[in-house]
Amino acid sequence: DILMRILSHTDPCDIIRLRMCCRSLFEASVQRVVWMDAIRRIACKSTWNLSVFQTDKMSLVELQHVATSARRFLSRVRRSLNAGHELMPPIATRLLNLDDPLLAPHDARRDKFRLVPGGRFLITAKAKSVVELWDLG
Repeated sequence: DILMRILSHTDPCDIIRLRMCCRSLFEASVQRVVWMDAIRRIACKSTWNLSVFQTDKMSLVELQHVATSARRFLSRVRRSLNAGHELMPPIATRLLNLDDPLLAPHDARRDKFRLVPGGRFLITAKAKSVVELWDLG
């Protein structure tokens, strides 16, 4: 289809904007192949290792999230700088309670723990592809 060919050369955020124009563009923009192409294009332009993303197992929403993640991150950094913040404020702040049974290493919800050299930050990874950065202060 010609619309899917056009979308295969379009920036991911513009694909999302175009889907609001008409039904034909909407139907073309929700095709899996459009978002797979978008991720491949981004990987070619950047240092992304495409094999890190299991795109064949991702839902359409997850593909769109991956394809737009770099743009959303840069937008967040720009907003923070324009607001006059010296450092980017965190999205969320939580206290690390070491007595919490959810933090036990045998818990399936957190598969990995890594202490960043220097000892200030702890990185935890959960089974559902959630990575958390803890500032140990």
